[in-house]
Amino acid sequence: SVCPGMPGQFPAESLYPLPMNHWSISAEYPQLAFTIIKLDVLDKNNAFMLGGWHLTRDAGALGGYFTLWFKKINGEWKIVCDHTS
Repeated sequence: SVCPGMPGQFPAESLYPLPMNHWSISAEYPQLAFTIIKLDVLDKNNAFMLGGWHLTRDAGALGGYFTLWFKKINGEWKIVCDHTS
């Protein structure tokens, strides 16, 4: 998948450097999901994302929000600031 509206399109999976690909999908493992609420491209080198996260697990569900500041450095989009609550 890609994030529409972001210059230079990139895989959405690259936003989340979490070990999700190392888990099997089964009832015993947590399920982590992300929702992009808003993506603001501020200029050709900066973008700001607001999103939500939801963790489903046997011990009870958790969730919250995140903000990411993306900066284009040497032609590649990098996360330069991340806040999750």
